[in-house]
Amino acid sequence: MNKKVSPDNLRIPLDQMVFVGDGYTDIPCFSLVKQNGGIPIAVYDQEHTEKWGNAFQFVTDGRVANLHSANYNKDSDLMNFLSMGVRSLAERIAVPLCQDSCRLLKKSLAVSASSYQG
Repeated sequence: MNKKVSPDNLRIPLDQMVFVGDGYTDIPCFSLVKQNGGIPIAVYDQEHTEKWGNAFQFVTDGRVANLHSANYNKDSDLMNFLSMGVRSLAERIAVPLCQDSCRLLKKSLAVSASSYQG
């Protein structure tokens, strides 16, 4: 994140990223991912209540999409939100690909039909 890289050189486009962070050092990543259409998520440690206000500040500043306790268990709210986020990104990626494939198929069928000598 500290090195400027052109969007063409990213292995994963920023609008297809989910970033999970837990502190002030993650603010540049939160901002970059959010500004480019990705999903930034802040997590906090449930056992350190004195830090909860700092974590909630990420939400009030508009830096993150959501805030969850750092509970990575299968049925936790965080894991459910991560699953929803990944599914949403997958649909966002797949729909244009399917539309392009359908367009190509229709063109191919139209060409085949017009050349049919029946």
